[in-house]
Parts: sequence; C-alpha cells; structure tokens
Amino acid sequence: MDECVKKPLLGLFIYDNSMATPMCGVIWFLVVLFMCFLLLDFISMHFGKTGIIVATLLCIMASIIFFRFDCKDFRYGFYLQRAVISFPFVALGALSRKTSIMDGQKALAAKSLALTAAYIVIVFINGRTGIYSCTFGQSVLAYYAASITGSFALFHWMTMFKHAPSFIVKISSGTIVILCLHQTMIAVFTHVWGNPYFITAMTAALCYLVIPLFDRYLPCFVGKFRQ
Repeated sequence: MDECVKKPLLGLFIYDNSMATPMCGVIWFLVVLFMCFLLLDFISMHFGKTGIIVATLLCIMASIIFFRFDCKDFRYGFYLQRAVISFPFVALGALSRKTSIMDGQKALAAKSLALTAAYIVIVFINGRTGIYSCTFGQSVLAYYAASITGSFALFHWMTMFKHAPSFIVKISSGTIVILCLHQTMIAVFTHVWGNPYFITAMTAALCYLVIPLFDRYLPCFVGKFRQ
C-alpha cells in the first residue's frame, strides 16, 4: 500500500525519495506549472495586473536570495522553490497574452535578429542554467534577461508567419510526449551512435512521428480528451 498509493501521492508534494516517489523524469515540471497557475489565478482575481508584477518582482528577489546563499532544496521545498523560480515566466505569458506585434516585415526581421543576437550573447556570458538544478549561471538577473529576451525573439519570429507552420503546431501540441519520452530515446540512440547531433536529430524525428499516435489513440495520456 505504501509503495503503490501513499508514496506516489506524497510525491506530488515532496521530493524526498526516502518518504515519497517523486514525479518521474521531467514531469515534476507539471506540478510546478500547476502551482504557478494557481498563484497566477489567485493574484489576477484579487490584485490584477499590478499584483502579478509585484509577485514577479518578489519571485525574482527570492531567486537572488537562493543564488546568494546557494539554497537548492531537493526535498520538502523542491516544488515550491521551483515554482518561485518559474513564476516570472508564467506571469510574462499572462501579461503578454493580449499584446499584439503590429510591425512590418522588415521591422519584425530586424527586431527578431537583434533579440536573437542579444539572447545568444547573454547566454554565452552567463553560462549554464537550469530550473531543476536551481542554477542561474553567473547572475540571476542575466538568467531572467536571457529567458525574456529569447521569448520575445521567438514571439517576433513567429509573428512573421501568417500561419504557424504545421510542424511547429504539432511539436507544440506534443510537448508532454517529448518530455516523457526523450530521456528513454536518448538512452537508446546513445547505444547506436554517441554523436550528440545524431541523437538530437533522431530523438526529434521519432517524437515528431509519435505525437500524432498519442493524439489519436491515447489522448488521455497527454491530458486530452476525445470530443
């Protein structure tokens, strides 16, 4: 009973392997997203846009404290700490949802290139980062600056298309499938050829082929339901 019911349920709230069975692989991020959206809904209903901005700034300040004191909780506060780090991204999405980019094609191309270049420069300077590992590179502010700059670069690139390319729509709709399967695929393809470019290409190609199968035959596995 403990192994099959109690520990998996506790794994939704704590990340201590001795007491619980945490969400497998990178699916831990779904719990973090759930917490972020709960917080976002509460703040937006009671405090509006101003509350979202204040909460975002507080989360960034908390992340700076995590970085300053090298606080990386991998037990009871794991999900909460990652939700704090992730909330600014969810808030950015909410605040940008109704914002339209009305520039002409040339202006869009120029801004897209400028934002992409800025993103690449910041990433190279700041170094490796990761929400799971609670790693911010050289600076927390640079970490968020790179993430936001990269997001806006992507927004501008996608605005240049009148209609989103079908392969982008398919990949976007199958994010959970990719998160669930990519580690297994990487492990398999590593035994075929250890070249990272080969592994990346084969994993992406196989995920692209598998996503429609889940959408058609196993939608409940990826949080979808047949109409």
